This record gives sequence, C-alpha cells and structure tokens, in this order.
Amino acid sequence: MKKAVFCTLVGLFIAVPSAYADESSKGFYSKCIEAEIQHCEVRAERVNSRGAHIRTDAEKARKQAEYLEANRDALIQQMEQQRVSTRNHKVRRYLLDAYYETRLARE
Repeated sequence: MKKAVFCTLVGLFIAVPSAYADESSKGFYSKCIEAEIQHCEVRAERVNSRGAHIRTDAEKARKQAEYLEANRDALIQQMEQQRVSTRNHKVRRYLLDAYYETRLARE
C-alpha cells in the first residue's frame, strides 16, 4: 500500500512539469504569476478574521497581489533574462524574493 501511494506521488511530480514542457518560458512564467496572484487573493479574503495575525497576513497578501499584477511584464522579462528554471517552486521563490526586495527597498 505504501509503495503504491509513493509511486502515485512520484508520478504526479514527474507529470506536472512535463505538462508545461511544450510551452514557452514566457507563457509558463505568466501562468505561475497568475497562480500566485490567485493564491494571494484567497489569503487576502481573510481580512475580516478575528485573529490579528491572520488580518496582518491578509493585508500582506493583498499588497503582494497588487505588486505582482502591477509588475507582471517586468517580472517575466527579468525571469527570462536570468533564465529562472521552469519549475513551479523556483518561479515562486523568485517572485517572493522580488517582492520582498522591493518592499525592503521602500522601507
């Protein structure tokens, strides 16, 4: 049973990147940015939560979504120039780093 579950999980991790193999990196980056914006918008919906830390996270997510939306084309161009890997976690890490670098520069 454990072996079957493990094989299924490994198969999923191998299949996901191959689904994007025929796309250009620009299209892949755009889809990743859109997915990250949607993720942030879901987190931002918790702005009316009772917990202060959850409200704070919701506000951060809203600001991050605004940043990604406003800088989408520039981020795609930067990722193409730096040849960021077309792996979801690498693109997400790049987007988070870019957001926090910009945020720290403003403060």
